[in-house]
Amino acid sequence: MAIPNPPALSSLEVFLKHDYDFLIAGGGTAGLAVAARLSENRDWQIGVLEAGAANIGDPMIMVPALCFQLLGKPQYDWAHKTVPQVSKTPTNQPTS
Repeated sequence: MAIPNPPALSSLEVFLKHDYDFLIAGGGTAGLAVAARLSENRDWQIGVLEAGAANIGDPMIMVPALCFQLLGKPQYDWAHKTVPQVSKTPTNQPTS
């Protein structure tokens, strides 16, 4: 049975008990912008999934000037690394 009005922040167990019209994967700036726009229609139920801890009230998250101190700290930064990608210029386009 679905919860009629789930809380804005909930455990996974509570989150899964609700029905959603849209699920947004990622609560970053883009994900929350999409969720905010979708939520303008009050008939739609929007769910946002975000990985990791909530860090509610953590000054490292709340103070914009501290953002660079988050880099490389596993509690805040997943530190995903990429490798250079090989790209090919299409043969029908000039290479300026």
